[in-house]
Amino acid sequence: MTSVPLPMAAGPTTYAPPPPTTGPTAYASPSHMASGSTPPPSEPDESSRGEGSYNETMQAVWINEGNKIEPAQASQFITKTIQAHFPSPIHRFSDFSMDVQDLLYDMFMRNHRFTEHSDELLARSAWTTTARANFKHLLYNVRGNAERVCANTDKNQWKEHRPVWMRKEYWIELCVIWGGEKWNENSAKAKQNRVAHPEANVHTSGSISFATHKARLEAQLKQPP
Repeated sequence: MTSVPLPMAAGPTTYAPPPPTTGPTAYASPSHMASGSTPPPSEPDESSRGEGSYNETMQAVWINEGNKIEPAQASQFITKTIQAHFPSPIHRFSDFSMDVQDLLYDMFMRNHRFTEHSDELLARSAWTTTARANFKHLLYNVRGNAERVCANTDKNQWKEHRPVWMRKEYWIELCVIWGGEKWNENSAKAKQNRVAHPEANVHTSGSISFATHKARLEAQLKQPP
């Protein structure tokens, strides 16, 4: 039986492209396609990098000679997180639970990066030193503000003049503590010590030297870094 060829359609033939595939298509060069080898992987998208990548939006910080964190904006961040997470009528930084300290430290580290690797090894120590000093200064300021507003050193009169960041019941309890005999005795002794040892109150500043870093690391690691 003889086959009869089909008649050709009149007019130009319309080309229909293949349906699009889902997802990105990797480009393969002719040499790869001819050899049947796997095409080279494409460069990863910057937005797809994991959390381990270095985030340049984090504020750069460093440690000064007094083992405190600089610049001032970073120190202020520590103070603000203390205010936002003030857990109870605490008047000493050492009374903060380790859970709260860990929370505050993690918040700081998620928003800041140290400019030197050696600073990273001392980060927790420097953060604690800075947070302790900032908290002490913070309470010193709120007591001074209350005394100025009331024009009186009587802590009972301070109770209606709490700082906006502190819960009222915490402030009232702190006023009771500050008005107590024990706290006033300790405060008087601290003032006497500052007068007797003025050299202990000298504040240092400036970036920490390599020699100081090396000495601290040797003390921590019990061997040269």
